[in-house]
Amino acid sequence: MKRSNLIPLCIAVIPITVLIVTILYNYYVILDYEEIPLQIKVADNLGFDIDSTYLNFGTIPPGNIGSKSFVISNLKHKNAIVSIKIKGDLKDWIYVSENNFKLREGESKEIELKILVPKDTEKTTYQSRLIIMTTRF
Repeated sequence: MKRSNLIPLCIAVIPITVLIVTILYNYYVILDYEEIPLQIKVADNLGFDIDSTYLNFGTIPPGNIGSKSFVISNLKHKNAIVSIKIKGDLKDWIYVSENNFKLREGESKEIELKILVPKDTEKTTYQSRLIIMTTRF
């Protein structure tokens, strides 16, 4: 390709690239991202933990269900979409009551996490991470 043909092509590609990046930034910008440790101990007895530095389901026997609730508040952004994910060993055991929801400025929403411990689960401590991400809408 001749050098004289490259200049008009570059002039056309640069504004299109800037436009695409601007659109993606304005519609999908991450406002907040938080990872919170999750833990459960699987044993024959029931137990609870009141440590507030992470979400702990306490001790639950195999084949049983536990739950934990928390409140998400939008105190600093006009409008946000809240997405919740579980990463780690517990991702297939935990169900989120509501996900990918809109939260306007000043609004709050209570979220419940339910954990179903499979019957054949080894008795030990399991850990994962709760990821809460807010994006603009």
